[in-house]
Amino acid sequence: MKIIYPNHAENQGQPAETIFGYPVVSLFNPHKLEVWKALATGASVTLDFNVVGPSEAFALFGVEADQLELYIFSDAARSQLHHQETLTTQKTDEFGSYQADAVWAEYPTLPVAYGRLVLSTLTQTTPSIGILVAGPLHSFPNPTWGFEEEWADNSIVKKLRVGAKYTKNKARAKRYSGGLEFFHASGGKERFEALKRFRGHLGADPFALKVIEGLKDSGGNSLDQKYLVWASFSSFKAVMGKRSHSTVNLSIEEYL
Repeated sequence: MKIIYPNHAENQGQPAETIFGYPVVSLFNPHKLEVWKALATGASVTLDFNVVGPSEAFALFGVEADQLELYIFSDAARSQLHHQETLTTQKTDEFGSYQADAVWAEYPTLPVAYGRLVLSTLTQTTPSIGILVAGPLHSFPNPTWGFEEEWADNSIVKKLRVGAKYTKNKARAKRYSGGLEFFHASGGKERFEALKRFRGHLGADPFALKVIEGLKDSGGNSLDQKYLVWASFSSFKAVMGKRSHSTVNLSIEEYL
């Protein structure tokens, strides 16, 4: 399990292609459904951003774009390239093609960084993003027996007098629940205390999370991207063990 926190990313100007009512500052507020959106005038849209503190990881949530090129520079002139990566959202499984709404990248630590995101608009002419995150990376154990995954459905369903049903579809939020074990013999006490401090400091605020790290399908392909979520804690119970290990049972819910 990995967490990006705090978010040191900041706005550096608004692209000319930005659609009125969907400003770039939306990327840096906590609400995933309040998006920045652009209208393509060419083959791509470029978005620059600054990272004003230490960082080694980057994530986007609420993405509507086919392909993105991420560039991380070590200088304000953006002449010293530190990291480059192609981030794709188009995926395929046995039920057909689908678009992932989150991407994640990691790179060697920089004290400050200058980012550039180039969004391909060859097929998606109105790309949009909900949340942009860049900051330090914190690693914790994967859940011992996996996470229980469910959906919090905010849709409205009412039965009318005539017998018909009135429905209004609303956004659904992912919800994960599971338990983490921290083994004392391998530094578990320190990581256990660190996660408790993080929970106490954060309160109900959201953070970027990779729920499970290193999960692969039968073909050896990473499934990490399926478990990226912009979330907040909904429950957290820590138990300090006297002997071999301590445990944390927690629930997290997608922050919309």
